[in-house]
Amino acid sequence: MSRYPSALPFPADAVMGRNLGRLDTDTAGALEARRAHLRELALSLAAERLPLEILLERLGGAAPDQRYRPDCLGENAHFVEAAFTGLSLVERIELCRMVCAEVGGVLTPAAFFADDEPVAADARGIIAYLQNAFTDRAYRAFSGTMRHRVRSQYHDSYGAACEAVSNGSCEACILPIEHAQDGKLLGFYRLIDRYELKIVCTCDIAQANGVESRFALLKKSFTFPLPDDALAYLFELSITRSTGHALGAVLDAAALCGLTVRRVDSIPLAYAEDSFAYHTVLAMTNAGQLTPFLLHLALDVPQYEPIGIYAHIQE
Repeated sequence: MSRYPSALPFPADAVMGRNLGRLDTDTAGALEARRAHLRELALSLAAERLPLEILLERLGGAAPDQRYRPDCLGENAHFVEAAFTGLSLVERIELCRMVCAEVGGVLTPAAFFADDEPVAADARGIIAYLQNAFTDRAYRAFSGTMRHRVRSQYHDSYGAACEAVSNGSCEACILPIEHAQDGKLLGFYRLIDRYELKIVCTCDIAQANGVESRFALLKKSFTFPLPDDALAYLFELSITRSTGHALGAVLDAAALCGLTVRRVDSIPLAYAEDSFAYHTVLAMTNAGQLTPFLLHLALDVPQYEPIGIYAHIQE
C-alpha cells in the first residue's frame, strides 16, 4: 500500500505541476512580449508608408533607419533589425498581417505585380478564341465579366488567340484548361506560360453527356477583386520544387492568412525529368486575405509564379 493518501498527489508530482505551471506562465509572457515587439516593428515599418521595395528590404533583414526604430523597444532594438531572421512561420505571418493592417489601402495585391501597358482603345472588349460550340458558350458566360462592350475575334488555333492578347490586338482570350476525365490540360497551361498570360475568370461547360470542361478567360494583367466584391476568388500559383521551399510551409502560411487550399497538382517540368512544379489553388473569402500572403511569398518564396487571380462563375 502506498504511504501517501490516494486523494493527494505525490510530492514529486506536486513539484512537477508547480514547475510546469510556472513554465506555462513564463512562456505565455515571452510569447506576448514577442507579439508586442512584432507590433512595434509593424508600426515602425508602416509609419512612413514605404514603397514596397524598401518595405521588403526592411522586412528581409536590412537594418532600418534610426528614425523608424521605436524608442520603447530599448534593448530589444535588435529584434527590429533582425526582421524575419529567427522568427517562426507563425510570427512571420503575424508580422505580415500587422504590416498590411497598419499600411491599409496603400498596400494592395496589385502592388506585387508589374502591370503591363494599358489595353489599347481599339482592343478593349475583344475576346479571341478558336470558335466551336463550347467556346461560344464560354464566350457568352465571360462576356458579363468584361468592363467594356464585348466583341469576338475568331482564330484558327488557340496559340494564335494567345498571340493576339500578347501583341495587344485584343484584350482577352479563351482557353480550355481542364477536363473532368482528362484532368489538367498541360498543353494549354504551357501556352499560358509561353505567352505570359494570367487567368482572370473560369467557368465550366457541360457536354451533352454531362462531362464538364473548364474554360479560362486570360489577359496580360491580373484583374484584382474589389474589397466589397461578393464573388469568391481563387489564387493559383506555381511553386518549383527545385527552389528548396517546402510546399507544406507555403500551405501552412496560406492557412494562417485565412486562405483555403482547394487543390495541389504536381506538374513535371519538360526541361528536367526529375523536377516538378506544384500548381496550387487557394480560395479566399475576402480580398484582404491575399495581401499578407503575397507579402509573405515575396519574402520567403520569391521564385513562385502567379498563374491567376480569378472568380469561378456559372455558365
